[in-house]
Amino acid sequence: MLQTMTPVSPICQINCHGFLVREFVQPPGLSILPHAHQEPTLVVVVSGAVVDSFGMHELPLAPGELLVRPAGEEHAHEYGAEGAHVVAFSFSETRFLEQPVLQHVRHRSLSIGTHVLLQELHAEETERQLVLACRVAELLEDLTGARLRERTVPGFLLRVRDALRDRLAYKASLQELSELAGVHEGHLTRAFRAAFHVSIGEYARERRIERAERLLAQGRRALSEIALDCGFFDQSHFIRAFHRARGMTPTRWLQMRGLSNRKSLRA
Repeated sequence: MLQTMTPVSPICQINCHGFLVREFVQPPGLSILPHAHQEPTLVVVVSGAVVDSFGMHELPLAPGELLVRPAGEEHAHEYGAEGAHVVAFSFSETRFLEQPVLQHVRHRSLSIGTHVLLQELHAEETERQLVLACRVAELLEDLTGARLRERTVPGFLLRVRDALRDRLAYKASLQELSELAGVHEGHLTRAFRAAFHVSIGEYARERRIERAERLLAQGRRALSEIALDCGFFDQSHFIRAFHRARGMTPTRWLQMRGLSNRKSLRA
């Protein structure tokens, strides 16, 4: 059931040169009525789901996706049953305001894992502003060339990418993926890395970890159930993979987000 309310305060807020970065964990079912911002905003969904509405046009956002909300563009938000963990960049300096990429609604996938963004957001204070400034520059550059790059990705690679993203619990073999693509296995692996800058295995692992984060945040399943749902052999395999990907155990990940009382910790 949707609840109309004021969004929660950010759990992290950093003022950088020309922009503000805020990290939010929005509650399940949150609905924010139509409004507009004076400054353009770029939002990245880390986990959970949100639907942004621009008039009659709806844009659903999943983990690993980003959206530009131009200044003055009226929009509304509806967060899903899981809520959402999001990072928002708000731009104030003229050098950003004049960039065409921030003057129109744009929606695309993040070119890095969301864990990389969080690591940069929580980097050592002495280097954090520089790290975030570099990340913003790369995000804007990615957005500028996103449409051209998407057009140049062959359809067979998009089919494989979508299959990896949509069938997390099922471990497709390289042979099955090459049959889906209609190309030789060696050509598929080289082309996938060239297009998406990660191997097929790395892409699949990151999608499984992102789904595990969403299930952890819900707090309705034990670690053993999450492990199987996300395609890991067992709970131990899941914990090892999560630690390699995020640098901490699932338990520690929950504790850092104030979710230490969730069922997942009692597995």
